[in-house]
Amino acid sequence: MPQVSIRDQVKRLVDLQAIDAEIYRFKKELEEKPAYIEHLKRQYEETKEGLKGLEERFKVLQVDRKAKELELQAKEGDIVKANTQLLQLKTNKEYQAKLTEIESLKADKSIIEEKILLLYDEVDSVNAAIAKEKSFLT
Repeated sequence: MPQVSIRDQVKRLVDLQAIDAEIYRFKKELEEKPAYIEHLKRQYEETKEGLKGLEERFKVLQVDRKAKELELQAKEGDIVKANTQLLQLKTNKEYQAKLTEIESLKADKSIIEEKILLLYDEVDSVNAAIAKEKSFLT
């Protein structure tokens, strides 16, 4: 039987220790990976639900904006109509009342325009959030 030197034995023990450390690392990963994968799945589902909510919000904002734009067109039509009626009035009192009505319509129009601008800003913000969420999902 050939004799094995102590140096060879120590080298083999060091190699064995490295293999044991690698086995331990693999076992630890084997225990941790399923939990991490579950965490990623939950995170993915939450992001997907958040995206669905953002898309619904986007649709609602689009509908609101369209409604406000139609309301704005109606106000503009009312202003045009009131201006044409202004030419047909005979007394100064009627004329002043119609001017007051026109100013009120213009103020309403201005408020609607402001709301439309805010809706555009909100739509842009929701669009940016949707793009960000989609980038996480891919």
